[in-house]
Amino acid sequence: MIWKSHIFYYAVCPRKYYLAFVKKIKVNPTKEMVFGNLFHKTREYISKNENKILRNVRMGYELEDIISEYRKFYDDSLNYAITENARDLEILDVDMEEINEAMEKDLELYFISRAIRAKRTMEALRIERDDLAFYLAPEWNYVGYRIIDKKTGFAGEIDRIIRAKNEFYPVEIKTGKPPVEGVYYSHKIQACFSTILVENRFKIPVRLSFVEYTQLNEMRPVFIDEDLKKDVLRMTNEISKINEGYIPSKINRCETCEYKGVC
Repeated sequence: MIWKSHIFYYAVCPRKYYLAFVKKIKVNPTKEMVFGNLFHKTREYISKNENKILRNVRMGYELEDIISEYRKFYDDSLNYAITENARDLEILDVDMEEINEAMEKDLELYFISRAIRAKRTMEALRIERDDLAFYLAPEWNYVGYRIIDKKTGFAGEIDRIIRAKNEFYPVEIKTGKPPVEGVYYSHKIQACFSTILVENRFKIPVRLSFVEYTQLNEMRPVFIDEDLKKDVLRMTNEISKINEGYIPSKINRCETCEYKGVC
């Protein structure tokens, strides 16, 4: 199987894919990577529980009241993220005070943005509680949705899938530094790979995907065309060659790579 993480590593640098998945060299993650994973997992937990949160939001709630409903899930979301990243946190010996400080600041901004969205929707559509929850976070919301397609040999976990009637829009969530404009090429490739998975799973064409840059609280569109799909298929073919013994060259993106000491 070729997984979404494989195509992302390859798009960043073919040699990185080779070291990680063919040579299976284990390296310690950077602190930036671990904290990025923590941010990612806290958001995943909130997304999975947002239906419960919004069921408590009533007409007339002030913004601070809605934020308070989100805050009730702070401890559980943090514990979930820490559990999911326990091994890496232990390796880096990260202090819990440092984790709490970073997570509290990040989640507070996230809670505010989600609360603003909820309040605007509630006031514009005059809906509350169950109706608000159904509109903004239906129980069939796809979060951390895993797809394994045996026909193509592709597999991966989609961060989130937005469903609007019979339309599906995959969303890749990125916690690192965003580009000034547009979407990084490696993120486009990953979004396109997710789109192929979603198309095959739900038997429906998908022409639009998104990359969410959490530092900006912004979702940027990725238009899926045949050229982008050809790039993905070309990369999967090259990955197959690497798996059979071909040693790829590296791309000069070594400054922040966790493999630079062994490449």
